[in-house]
Amino acid sequence: MTDVTDLMARAEPAKPSSIHQRIDRRIEVLTDWLENGVPREKIGSLPVSLTAAREWEDETLGIARIPSPRTFTKNHQDSDLGAKVCLIEGLLTDIRQKWATPRRKKSARGTTAQPEPKSSAPWSEHIACEKCLKAHVDKYHMMAERLATAVNLSLSHEARLEDKDEEINRLNKELANERRAAARRPRPV
Repeated sequence: MTDVTDLMARAEPAKPSSIHQRIDRRIEVLTDWLENGVPREKIGSLPVSLTAAREWEDETLGIARIPSPRTFTKNHQDSDLGAKVCLIEGLLTDIRQKWATPRRKKSARGTTAQPEPKSSAPWSEHIACEKCLKAHVDKYHMMAERLATAVNLSLSHEARLEDKDEEINRLNKELANERRAAARRPRPV
């Protein structure tokens, strides 16, 4: 005979029951997708609006639909719920910007189909771009440092040249004074 605890252990995880749990689960999934990318099989299920996020239901992710639109608003009387809904909206926007999943556009005939994202796994492209950008930034900083060194060296050479010009002028004056003094002295006969 099976024990009740064995049956409970084998059962699928229960759907979140409270509104707070349902919203928290959405935040967990969207945060994971923002950091690691949207799985290929879930690209089509990514909500495109807050209404779609409220109606979003996915048993494999443990996300249950929120039936009442009044509980899923940004300006809910429970400020904690309102802040969480704002966070969900921000996460959806950030995911679309980072992983290039455009929103559906409304046309005169209704909503158009959501186009396939530019790349379902852009992470490797993103890393390659970051590496390329880092290499160029490093090269820029190296060149800027070389340029600064060359400018400093040029300025020090210029200062030394000015000092030498002053010394040459001073020596020319001394030479001229000695020649005048020598011209005034009587010549030995």
